[in-house]
Amino acid sequence: MTLNHNNFCILLAGGVGKRLWPQSNSAHPKQFIDFFGTGQTLLQQTFERVSRIIPPENIYISTYEQYVEQVSNQLPQISTSQILTEPVRISTAAAVAWATIHIALQNPQANILVTPCDQLVLYTDRYTDEVGAALDYTVQSDKLLALAVQANAANTAYGYVQIGDSLGNERYSIRSFTEKPDAVYAAAFVESGEFLWNTGLFAWNAQSFLHHLPTLMPQLAESLEAATHNLRQGQDLQFVKTLYPTDSKASIDLVILSRNETALIQRCTFGWADIGSWPQLYDFAQKDTQGNAVMNQGKAVFNHASRNLVSIPEGHLAVIEGLDGYLVAQHDNILLICPNDDPATAKKAYKDANSRFGGEFV
Repeated sequence: MTLNHNNFCILLAGGVGKRLWPQSNSAHPKQFIDFFGTGQTLLQQTFERVSRIIPPENIYISTYEQYVEQVSNQLPQISTSQILTEPVRISTAAAVAWATIHIALQNPQANILVTPCDQLVLYTDRYTDEVGAALDYTVQSDKLLALAVQANAANTAYGYVQIGDSLGNERYSIRSFTEKPDAVYAAAFVESGEFLWNTGLFAWNAQSFLHHLPTLMPQLAESLEAATHNLRQGQDLQFVKTLYPTDSKASIDLVILSRNETALIQRCTFGWADIGSWPQLYDFAQKDTQGNAVMNQGKAVFNHASRNLVSIPEGHLAVIEGLDGYLVAQHDNILLICPNDDPATAKKAYKDANSRFGGEFV
């Protein structure tokens, strides 16, 4: 496959992954973990998947400054100039905006794919075709294109995009966007058949994004306009330290999908799941006849137990008696035992531990 050198990627790898605590933590978050024992971390899997579509030298990793060394160790094939460091954590909107500007300064004709790295894709060939088609579309469109998949279960951890008018080739206008609805609304959305799950994947032309930036993020656009001279002089890496605090904490998903007039949606079929919480991880784990799953090279014995997820280190044994639908997760000196029916449980436990004991255990 011939790769288009006007195509670029912003790979988002700066999060902590608190909903997968304690295995994912501030020192070693989920993007650097091999949850499924494949020999590749989520970061490495995503990079390999994207490099089928985009030249490897055009793939930029946006990550928190604390994780630069881990990125370099896991992706030795990239140069340090491809790692864009985030000085503070204020979600993904500012990171994506800065990375888009950084790329546009190098190639004004750039078409850009934005992707998180905490995802599971079942059908790689479909991914290649559908993401490639999205990037081809952005060459001649001034819209920001969101990639989504059909919502087929009432999952409260996902964002739901309601499709509007058909524009052909599985692309639609956006009627509404709801981030993480409660179970009642999620079930109604799925039953209607009008809603897609937001995957967090976006495609756009760099110039189109810059055109829409004053509408999407006015504070950020104002700061950029004042700093145009510095940016043209190639000093954008230094400028970002003053840029970040100027805009509110916001995700790129909310910023774009809540502005229906600037964005379109493309329905995809590449078999997608977000690996963002223990319940989601359980869905894709290999299970025994009683629905129990063991991850992370540990061992477990189950007696009168069903639908449990155990994640413990290699060389450790867990004996589970009489539990149904629980999580047993151990990492270093932290053990979490809780029902595994709410994606937010581990994040709440993380916050409770941080509140009581400070950074000692988080």
